[in-house]
Amino acid sequence: MEGELEKLIKMRTDLDLYADESRNRLEQKLEKMVKSVMVGALNSIEMDMGFLWGHGETELTPIQDQMRLVYEKVRTSIFDKGNSEIKKIKTELNNYSVGLKQGGITLPVVGERNEKRS
Repeated sequence: MEGELEKLIKMRTDLDLYADESRNRLEQKLEKMVKSVMVGALNSIEMDMGFLWGHGETELTPIQDQMRLVYEKVRTSIFDKGNSEIKKIKTELNNYSVGLKQGGITLPVVGERNEKRS
């Protein structure tokens, strides 16, 4: 009886560990996705509007210098909001049980036939 109890405790511990690992994995993937959105959005802004603040240039005009300050403010705001959402996601994930669905294959079992062939 004592051996069965130890097995059940170990199974429960393994399941808890698996759930924690699954949650951490999901948390990391979601964080990476949000960061990719932030960086991608900023990249799009830089590529389409970067000429306004002399993106890639070494010497800036006074207007470009002013626009660069505006862009830096917008950039900081985007990162702050994105990081805030990442924290909210992490907090929200604590309310859920998470389990990774692992792929698997079920193979049919073919029994032996004892039929004589003519």
